[in-house]
Amino acid sequence: MRSPFGVRDATAGRLDRCILVSSGTGVAPSCVADREVTWMEIAPGVFVTATSTDEWQPHAHPAGELHVLCSGVGLHAGLWRSVPGTTPQQLLPWTAPSREAKIVLAGTAKVEIKDGPTLELKAGDLLSLPKGSTTTWSVSDDYKEFWILDDLGAGD
Repeated sequence: MRSPFGVRDATAGRLDRCILVSSGTGVAPSCVADREVTWMEIAPGVFVTATSTDEWQPHAHPAGELHVLCSGVGLHAGLWRSVPGTTPQQLLPWTAPSREAKIVLAGTAKVEIKDGPTLELKAGDLLSLPKGSTTTWSVSDDYKEFWILDDLGAGD
């Protein structure tokens, strides 16, 4: 059984498209965020965004743009992308403040891990780094990633 309903986002004042899906063991919402969504909490601890968002914030380190999905809920997650003319070809070293996982969504990256291997990443690749890993990144102009830090990585 599928029944349409909406979830009102009080901050943006719009209605997102959702359906109720019944599986015999219960009824659960299945929501599809409208494209103008940056992020929203549609239920306690449930956040929704789109990788095609147009809403980005400048980010100083590493230089580029950031779109935060969620923060302070046991993890921090969002999107980061390079910006031609702003993001240097060779980024400054980055030390992971906590366990970090990434999915490369677009472009390519060369990641030099101090006292470790050098990685060549492309769209579709996944990466996980331990806390304290020091890396130096080189990214293409069209690079975009989804990143996740555990709650210990609360800083910028």
